[in-house]
Amino acid sequence: MFTGLDRINALQIIRKEITELQSIERSLSSPLLSDYSDIPKAINAFLDVTGTTRFEGTWEAVNNRKKFIFIAIFLFAPGMILGDSMPKRLRAELGKALGLKAASAISNNWADALFYYHQYPDFRDDVDKTTQKMLTYLNVG
Repeated sequence: MFTGLDRINALQIIRKEITELQSIERSLSSPLLSDYSDIPKAINAFLDVTGTTRFEGTWEAVNNRKKFIFIAIFLFAPGMILGDSMPKRLRAELGKALGLKAASAISNNWADALFYYHQYPDFRDDVDKTTQKMLTYLNVG
């Protein structure tokens, strides 16, 4: 494949490309919102753009909570969508803002939302459209 000094040149090219890709990855996995005090603003944006009034009670309301949690993860910790760990305090702050008493509710809703996003095109389309509207509403992205 590579012989002699060609190996060194190829290695230099590869290392340069790896460095560029790592830079792009860091940029793409950076949160669009980093201040957890913005979570209530994100909730209000979600409620406004979807016409939703609550996140509990009916199946639809719980499903909307899952959509919101997915979008919040995208805004505050996008790397989680690809398997990164949840940043410290995010689970607690989301739970507090959503009025959930158990932190496990955030984790369970997140697991459901991630599964639904990958498996159900209607859920994914709704999340994608709502996310776009929220980005405009919040003036981020």
